[in-house]
Amino acid sequence: MAKWQEKEPEAVATLMRDFDQTVVYLDVQAAAESRGEHWGVRYLRTTGALERLNRTLRQMLRQVILFHSDSGLDVRVYLMLLKAGEILIPKGEDWLEVMEQQLAAA
Repeated sequence: MAKWQEKEPEAVATLMRDFDQTVVYLDVQAAAESRGEHWGVRYLRTTGALERLNRTLRQMLRQVILFHSDSGLDVRVYLMLLKAGEILIPKGEDWLEVMEQQLAAA
């Protein structure tokens, strides 16, 4: 953790603040085990916006299979996020930078 504190202080602060929420699925899994049930990790999902967004991205990537350039991938992700209403790009702003900031804040 100390290694990254200087390089990525915001990321480390977020990890420290939200770590318990990040691994809550382990508590859910343990509760199910105590009832004699087995819930595989793949079945434990959130209803959070970021999870829905990740699911949409995964579906898009499975459908496309191949991008001919990094720019093509960037534009496809941008258009998908724009369509989903997940990002708003102020006029004159670098859309890729805005997208990265908004995803990091989600």
